[in-house]
Amino acid sequence: MARTHSRPRTPRKKVTASARHQRPGARRCAKPRADNFVFEITGRRPLFTQEQVLQQLRAFARTVRNRSFTHREFNAWKNRDCSASTVRSHFGSWPKALAAIGIRGGEKKHYDPRRLIEHLEKVWRIMGRSPGVNTLRDHGEISVGPYIRNWGSLRRACILFTRYKRGEITMNALLRAGKNGKRQDIPSGVRWDVLQRDGHRCKACGRSPQHHNVTLEVDHIVPVSAGGSDDPSNLQALCFQCNRGKRDKPMRAKPAHAPATPMLFSAISRRARGASGRRQAAA
Repeated sequence: MARTHSRPRTPRKKVTASARHQRPGARRCAKPRADNFVFEITGRRPLFTQEQVLQQLRAFARTVRNRSFTHREFNAWKNRDCSASTVRSHFGSWPKALAAIGIRGGEKKHYDPRRLIEHLEKVWRIMGRSPGVNTLRDHGEISVGPYIRNWGSLRRACILFTRYKRGEITMNALLRAGKNGKRQDIPSGVRWDVLQRDGHRCKACGRSPQHHNVTLEVDHIVPVSAGGSDDPSNLQALCFQCNRGKRDKPMRAKPAHAPATPMLFSAISRRARGASGRRQAAA
């Protein structure tokens, strides 16, 4: 039986948790200094008091001789400590902030739609192209706000203006489309009279809610964007599908007698030739 030689075991050194994660040759990090600063990921910026905001507004007002100024002018000021959004968060709106320092004129100006169209054409001619949100104020005296309140967006106002210049819509239709950007609903009584007149059937496909489970709508024959009115003579009953397919296209009058198609003419000619052939063969 072979003899085994066992080596004497050497005692292991105790390794602490900090030394276990320390690489060989690396220097031990110094302990952080104890101070009152708190490191927070979700830390918020220091807030300005309302009095500090008012001081900022008064200081900028002195630079412009206490006239009314916009939030863009205030943000462009290099000596400001807070932004215009901070001012609005304290007072709710920019006109209210200006009123707090005794400056009037920051209220929304209500321009006549015709005045807005004239201003749009003036800026358009100066630039040589349709103006954008920033270029409208740079080359004119009216900002984009009134156009948004009247037509929903500056782009929609430009599209309607080009349609007017091409003669597709009238000036009244252009100005009426800009009446708060909303279309007046057709009165319920007029809608019912139109449905009754059309027999509760779609004027395009002839389907009815009772037999075909469709939804009828009252449509403008001449679209409102093209100057159409809400008179019953300009209204018709259309189903949901036909109305979506028509959109803002005017209805075309149906011809009294639809012309025969080339296929129908060829079928008639073949029948005529066949009949004449049979007559000749019988003779």
